[in-house]
Amino acid sequence: MKIKTLFPAVAAGLMLALPSVSGASISWTISGGTTTSEANAETIVFDGSTCPAGYASCVGDYAFLQDSINNVSAKPAGLDADDWFLTVPIDNSSGTATFGLGYQSNYFGMFWGSVDDYNTISFLSGGDEVGSFTGDQITNPDAADGNQTAPGTNFYINFFFGGGVTFDTIVFDSTQYAFESANHAVARVPEPATLGLLGLGLAGLGFAARRRK
Repeated sequence: MKIKTLFPAVAAGLMLALPSVSGASISWTISGGTTTSEANAETIVFDGSTCPAGYASCVGDYAFLQDSINNVSAKPAGLDADDWFLTVPIDNSSGTATFGLGYQSNYFGMFWGSVDDYNTISFLSGGDEVGSFTGDQITNPDAADGNQTAPGTNFYINFFFGGGVTFDTIVFDSTQYAFESANHAVARVPEPATLGLLGLGLAGLGFAARRRK
């Protein structure tokens, strides 16, 4: 495939808002580097295990690899030799992998390698889909042609969920070999009880400050 130049959305770090199936808005940015730059995000470390710490469940047709497999999976450009990456599928030419967090999140980031038009990422909450995006949607107006080195198809992408929309599950789907990604990152949404304790703590600080006056 031909080598493509960096498309404007990558160069500018453009933020776009796309409608989810529920009518809510999910915004995303494309940035340089291979890891998240979000201060509140937790990186899920791939270490070769079948379900890395940070995910509560991992099911489907997938594998964690350190090297490319000819005609099956290409290691995302920019990763170090000892870095692991996720590839979907592995056993069949078409497949899906589902990764559950076990909690609600309002941010997801990943280094997406050789983006293809047959790659789809979906987000679920309580089993219901809240957003779904294809490679073509993300690289538009450029083609998601699976180029393994071009910046236009190898980048770090950040998904931001607003308006109270959250997710607890990520689904990676590819109808051909393959959907490759690395350095997943999430931002946990505080549970109501945690927020309540935080509010009580702040109120206590305010009361103590007033008493000192």
